Amino acid sequence: MDIKPVEFVIEGLVPVGLVLLASPPKYGKSWFCLDMALSVAMGREFLGFKTNKSKVLYLALEDRNDRLKQRISQILGGEMFPAWLNLGIDSETLDNGFIESLDGFLHEHPETKLIIIDTFVKIRGEAKRNESAYGVDSREAGVIKKFADTHNIAVVLVTHTRKGIDPDDPFVNITGTYGVAGAADAVSYTHLTLPTNSRV
Repeated sequence: MDIKPVEFVIEGLVPVGLVLLASPPKYGKSWFCLDMALSVAMGREFLGFKTNKSKVLYLALEDRNDRLKQRISQILGGEMFPAWLNLGIDSETLDNGFIESLDGFLHEHPETKLIIIDTFVKIRGEAKRNESAYGVDSREAGVIKKFADTHNIAVVLVTHTRKGIDPDDPFVNITGTYGVAGAADAVSYTHLTLPTNSRV
């Protein structure tokens, strides 16, 4: 078989496929994601890692336009807003046209290589009849992974963690069942509080 090497949007950090980012609420995930989105759209380093410049769609589904504007201003510090960054604060759910809307976006913006969904809970649909919690998590995360693989892009799916259930296994603390983490190509877990008055 002719198997291609792993392609990265952020070298050594964010590969093409489904990437799960999890941390407790109010720990700076949205700042982290916004800086990531800006960095890739501008082709500049992110946390010391090289980025491959591309268009980015950042769905900040727990944010407001005024707060996004203020945060972008703080991060950019006077630099021009990158034309290759697209922002959204509202979205359909997975059982009501979410993937179709992303398909349409990629058709209009084929240079896109990174989509950030902040957060997973905002796009979740309804469980099917007699479907277990694991089945719902695995199915919904699997749909997003299939979308990422089909279009050869990176999708960063942001979610929360629960209060420490097992300090020796951070992945069991991710909200939901193992079905979400099991579908991902890469998982990032943090308990580091990020300062909100500086770049990530």
